Amino acid sequence: MMENNLQNIKNQISKPVSYYKHWKYKNTFLLIISLALFLYFADTPIVAESIKKFGSFGYIGAFFAGVFFVSIFTVAPALIVLYFLAETLNSYEVALFAGLGAVLGDYLIFRFLKDRVFEELK
Repeated sequence: MMENNLQNIKNQISKPVSYYKHWKYKNTFLLIISLALFLYFADTPIVAESIKKFGSFGYIGAFFAGVFFVSIFTVAPALIVLYFLAETLNSYEVALFAGLGAVLGDYLIFRFLKDRVFEELK
């Protein structure tokens, strides 16, 4: 009896997971959810303080913001960090370091993730 109940629970859980794995627009859905969550939490003091702290690292912060700028899921916070850095530091140097970080970020995504978001949107 107990084994039968466990099997029923397992079957009920595996159906949505199987559907999600084969869903064509799962990355697009995750993009929309991540942007909505960021916009929702962007006005909280914790997020604002975190962005300011990240930006206080100067050009190293610009480099890491560039790394995060290349992913569609982290572009919004990276853009805000770069905006604040460009107000206090030399804009051209911020762009240079962010560009170097973006090269590294693109390489990491290409090498390890090989994201298929663009194939979903075709």
